[in-house]
Amino acid sequence: MSKAILTLIVLLAAFSGIAQSGGICGTATVTDIDGNDYNTVLIGSQCWMKENLKTTKYRNGTSITYPGSNNTAWENNITGAYAWYDNDISWKNLYGALYNWYAVNNVNGLCPTDWHIPNDAEWTMLTNYAGGESVAGGKLKSTRIAPIAHPRWDSPNSGATDQYGFSAFPGGYRSYVGSFYNMGSTGYWWSASESSATYAWIRRISYDHAYFYRYGSGKTYGFSVRCVRDEGGSIILLGDANCDGNINVLDIITMINYIMSLNPEPFCFQNADVNGDTNINVLDVIGTINIIMGLQ
Repeated sequence: MSKAILTLIVLLAAFSGIAQSGGICGTATVTDIDGNDYNTVLIGSQCWMKENLKTTKYRNGTSITYPGSNNTAWENNITGAYAWYDNDISWKNLYGALYNWYAVNNVNGLCPTDWHIPNDAEWTMLTNYAGGESVAGGKLKSTRIAPIAHPRWDSPNSGATDQYGFSAFPGGYRSYVGSFYNMGSTGYWWSASESSATYAWIRRISYDHAYFYRYGSGKTYGFSVRCVRDEGGSIILLGDANCDGNINVLDIITMINYIMSLNPEPFCFQNADVNGDTNINVLDVIGTINIIMGLQ
């Protein structure tokens, strides 16, 4: 590494954090039609809500059906419905709402403008980024554990590291006949993709292992929802080599480690390729320095 680059890193250390992503994923919030605000998190090239959805309206303002304690109405709904766990709204801000798949697939749009329900491929992209199905659940779930107050996981919360800040919590589910199960022990999230005429793909994380399960479930069940940003769920934040939603001296160090074949993790190649030549080299380091200094 050249002495000039080392000098620049030292000088920039005092200004690390100067180029925050401001309005970009990881620092900005997104607001739904009900006025609920959600924090966001950048994981690889995908921008996710880091909280479960809790809107009671579609993004065009149309109310979502709320069957409440009417289990027959819940079971027979094929247009879109939501529930609060145990029909108790006090769980709203802790675990979000539980939606059937017909709400997920409703043409009025469940997620806020510029956001959407992740399809099966987008969930798989997240799973692969987090190391694969056998460990991704642990890396994506919150480390909060009983007996602390909700929201939290039941003990032992095996494998939990919340490495990427996704902060998954176990909102449980509502069965097709209207009963509620597994708050505290298991979280379930819909995808927008059908697995058959009556089933759709979901993801599941449990308290007692680190797996991130993928399987099909009946569309009349009620599960949690996470939204992902549009544009295929991907954004490119030039200079953000370490994928944390900020541009600062840590990204320069990450780039230099990559150039020196030290295989830094995480590493977002598209973000690091500042000059767009499909190579990561000293020109990209200089470009990132210019971004931090406000020169680019």
